[in-house]
Amino acid sequence: MLSHRGWGKSPGNKCPHPELRSLRSLNSLALRSPPQQVAEEVEGSCAYDDESSGRAKGKLLLRGRNLPSCKSNNTRSRGTLMTGTRLAGRRAIITGAASGIGAACADLFAQEGAIVLAVDLETAFAQARANCNAAARGVHLLAKSVADSDAPEKIIAEALSVCGGVDILMNNAGIGTNALAEQMSDDVWQRTMDINVTAQFRLCRAAIPHLKESKAGRIINVASVMAEGTDYGLAAYCASKAGVAGLTRTLALELGKFGITANYILPGAISTGMTRPLWDARPEIRDVWAKKSPLRRVGEPIDIARGALFLASDDGGFVTGHGLNVDGGLMLRV
Repeated sequence: MLSHRGWGKSPGNKCPHPELRSLRSLNSLALRSPPQQVAEEVEGSCAYDDESSGRAKGKLLLRGRNLPSCKSNNTRSRGTLMTGTRLAGRRAIITGAASGIGAACADLFAQEGAIVLAVDLETAFAQARANCNAAARGVHLLAKSVADSDAPEKIIAEALSVCGGVDILMNNAGIGTNALAEQMSDDVWQRTMDINVTAQFRLCRAAIPHLKESKAGRIINVASVMAEGTDYGLAAYCASKAGVAGLTRTLALELGKFGITANYILPGAISTGMTRPLWDARPEIRDVWAKKSPLRRVGEPIDIARGALFLASDDGGFVTGHGLNVDGGLMLRV
């Protein structure tokens, strides 16, 4: 995703990522941040800010409304709001789910019958509520930063409490950073690794015992096309996303005997709340990314969500250790 989460002066601003591979001819458009500035994001979604990570657990809401318990029959009877049953009765955790790709996945999974625990920062949920999709029934919100030391235990405990178990884990939260290797501080490097790779590993580790109890355990980690490409200033970002790929392939090997699949998604240039403001202000940037795709358009969060749905459903039951490019062919000519 191109904002995969522009650069800003506060942690609340999102930063572009692979997708951020700034074009030589567009450097003047300020797509890069000062060397040591870190702009936090959720893959194609909302920002991370540990100082406002919502340490007090948020209420369980249906995208802004009180929800019945995941254990109630209401989760299986959604009337016309439910568009399918590909994930009927399955319990899913999705991080970075307040907006963008994470929100699109939470909505689609719920529409397909899943019970969803959507995890993100309290501030991110507050900012996104005005644009929430109220049709996504069965979505419960948990305000929690994946960077918190107790995040895995809290997230899994909440999933067990409101959903009764875990069948699907989707690690979507992440951050984007931009600094030349020569100028990058240890803190910037370590923070990128901590959130983009270590947080995914820790949550996977905590979820595995419960995924083993599932009849169709699924791990879906969000990486980036920059796991296989690079650009100036993306040393930490690219290394972290390549780490996601390596981690996921190894999980696939180790967990296959338990019937658990593990795959990762590599988003390209995606239109999200992070990229839209820049693209609306400078449509020529959006046009450049659209022209880079053989399909002649940029992606939407729903494009990633549909790929994730395939991997989460029975349709993807014989796919594991795979990196799914959802980039509209962006990387074909790189």
